[in-house]
Amino acid sequence: MAFNQGLFVAPVDGKKIVVMRWNKNCSTRIRLIDAVMKREKRKPLKILVIEGDPDILNDLNIALASVGFDVDVLQTGGCILQNRFVVPDLFIIDGSLPDVDGLEICRFLKVSPNYHEVPVILVSEDPDVMAKAVEAGADGFMEKPFAMQHLLEVVFQTLDLAESKS
Repeated sequence: MAFNQGLFVAPVDGKKIVVMRWNKNCSTRIRLIDAVMKREKRKPLKILVIEGDPDILNDLNIALASVGFDVDVLQTGGCILQNRFVVPDLFIIDGSLPDVDGLEICRFLKVSPNYHEVPVILVSEDPDVMAKAVEAGADGFMEKPFAMQHLLEVVFQTLDLAESKS
């Protein structure tokens, strides 16, 4: 297990998965990444958030957009299984959606030749879902409830890992 920026990257079955830990330096890193994106005039990274709770979905949208991400949101996951979505740079998926299991969506994405390289962060109220998330191919996991600054740190760490693999 390697500790990095308040998160730990745990190797599980030969795969690295990012798990949230408390981090007092999160806001500093967010400001740094925001400054780098502005300086390099990069196109904002696109994140697709699939969350069944409208309040959490709204909070995630605001938090991610406030640090420069281009955010698309869905309250259900059926359109993912039907390939009716714009491919993002990162998925954040609720484990318990009203129409389909978030783990099923993760498995679908990770076996698809078109989406398997796009990182997935799974969020769930059930801490036991973490092991299932790893089996489904998730690149990160967060247990609800969580602080938005912690989610942002997991997002940055997961995107860093994905970039270093390419």
